[in-house]
Amino acid sequence: MGVHRQSKYSQQGIVPWGPLTHPHRTKGPGALLPGTQLEVVTSKADILNPLPSAWDEVKDAEAAWREAGSPGQPDLPLLRDEEGRITLSALQDVGLDALRMHLVRLCEEKRETEPMSLPEGWHRSDRV
Repeated sequence: MGVHRQSKYSQQGIVPWGPLTHPHRTKGPGALLPGTQLEVVTSKADILNPLPSAWDEVKDAEAAWREAGSPGQPDLPLLRDEEGRITLSALQDVGLDALRMHLVRLCEEKRETEPMSLPEGWHRSDRV
């Protein structure tokens, strides 16, 4: 069985458990997605003690964006925990909009510029 490293968060009862940390998975999702940036996202940031250092900055930036009518796709600051992972609080509504915008940007970076083109070796039939 794998060894779970004790961190400040697991000592507070916040234990990461999923495909990246599950002891029975020797290969994480990264093995299936080579060349893809993976992010570990944690929730319940509102119960961290102390709160992440950018808490007020992220909360204010998201509130200002929402009050302005949520225009465009702003580069909102991400809320990160002390271990550098993206974190959020659904209860306090802090970090959600920043994470959404971050994911939108990542998806747009991967978008094909020619959506009708296929990778080399793929067959396409123009018959209807």
